[in-house]
Amino acid sequence: MNKKVLILSGGTGGHVIPAVNFGNYLINKKYICSIISDKRGKKFLNNFNGNVKIINSSHLSGNFFFKILGIIKLISGFFESIIYIVKNKPSIVISFGSYAALPPALIIIFIKKILHIKFYIHEQNSIIGRSNRFLLNFSEKVFLNYNIDFSPNDKNTKRFYHVGLPDNSSKNNISNEDYDMIDKKNFNIFLYGGSQGSKYLIEYLESLIKKIEPRLIKKFFFIVQCPNNYRSKIIKELNTYNCKYFIKDFFNNIENILVKTNLIISRAGAGTINDIIKYKIPAALIPLPTAKDNHQYENSKLLINAKCAIVINENKDEVLKTINFINKIADNKDSYISTKNNFLKIKTPNANKLMLDLIENE
Repeated sequence: MNKKVLILSGGTGGHVIPAVNFGNYLINKKYICSIISDKRGKKFLNNFNGNVKIINSSHLSGNFFFKILGIIKLISGFFESIIYIVKNKPSIVISFGSYAALPPALIIIFIKKILHIKFYIHEQNSIIGRSNRFLLNFSEKVFLNYNIDFSPNDKNTKRFYHVGLPDNSSKNNISNEDYDMIDKKNFNIFLYGGSQGSKYLIEYLESLIKKIEPRLIKKFFFIVQCPNNYRSKIIKELNTYNCKYFIKDFFNNIENILVKTNLIISRAGAGTINDIIKYKIPAALIPLPTAKDNHQYENSKLLINAKCAIVINENKDEVLKTINFINKIADNKDSYISTKNNFLKIKTPNANKLMLDLIENE
């Protein structure tokens, strides 16, 4: 069996990080694995142990000029992908979604029978994204992070498998550099905006710290992911209210923060939800309202139904709701333990093993 695998992914960390995790798992299992991604996805590929091909890619939004530019980039990415695929001749191709995955995936659709390529899809969110939705009918199997309910009349469901989200099996080897100042003796609150950060979450934190009781402020240590252009403003607010804090624009070794986190305030991307479940962290989730098909809100339902989190509506003033939740978790040990125990209701499959078993048994 040809053990060459090509993974397609790009854009945000929500797409790329699970792709990297599964790719490294395959490499550990003696597969030859490479990833095609785009310039946006490149920064998430530092930990990938295989070959990487960066292609031109773009979405088709904006004014007429940007749409034309986007089409040119997609055509360029299409031809870059042809050359790479024909040269490397993979036997297995897996799309993890994003518009960056579409040009090489289209090539696979046309040549898969000629080159005897098996084509698979992994969907990270609770609603299948547009790119993967388009590719469904051309795939051998569709791997799902969430156990999605489909119509009984949907002809695709026989090829759908709930596998979870590929994680990094080597996380225990990550250095603690930069995070020694986060002491488990504090009540650590992590403000996390996902792989891209979030201006809104920074503004929300400003509103929160103004209303939290001073006695609790002394107890809290804030870990803040903050885009650099908002850094000085939030630091000024944190200092005004005598907060203890640690700020970075992006956390590479996020696992070393999560293991010390007592409560998280975050968006509800698939990767974030899975990290919250893995580390059993009570969460105040603020789904991105502009996310396609409102998939972040749908993602959050898993934690809400298990009573592990609350959901905050960005378009409403729900600061008091968040403060009540923080007080409940931080000021009541029984509530904190009870919420963490609720995570035991959530079953998390071993995605890496399940996916590889399903591929090898094709």
